[in-house]
Amino acid sequence: MKLKLIELLNMKYNNYLKEGFKFVFRDLVFTLKDTEFKAKNGALFGNCYIVECKLDEEANVLTPELIDINTDSATEYKRSVTKEDIDNILANTFIKAEKYGDKTTIVKATLPNGFVIIADSSCVDPNNFDMSIGEQECMKKIEDKI
Repeated sequence: MKLKLIELLNMKYNNYLKEGFKFVFRDLVFTLKDTEFKAKNGALFGNCYIVECKLDEEANVLTPELIDINTDSATEYKRSVTKEDIDNILANTFIKAEKYGDKTTIVKATLPNGFVIIADSSCVDPNNFDMSIGEQECMKKIEDKI
């Protein structure tokens, strides 16, 4: 799920985000801790980032379940992953497929946020091996994991 930076800041200001909320922006994962967005390297999401970017830029939300919007709110926020979301992630994913042995396909998918998903597919008889079928089966598994 993606949200504009201005929406994230508004949700933080209105206390709609729970402790531990995470999002990815410019290759850094920020976590809400002690009312601040902090990255593992110690960077704070604050004035230095806001000055460099437009507030209508988007960030990838990793923990949508930690958004606490009451039902009376005029703004509705998406709380689930759609097929379109998965397709958008896959469109920006680096895919590498390899054959191992006589009958196994391994696909490594590096997602835009840096996470790596690995899937495998094998056939019983090496004479039936087809790399494209193996890749298709692996991609189904990767979609399910996303």
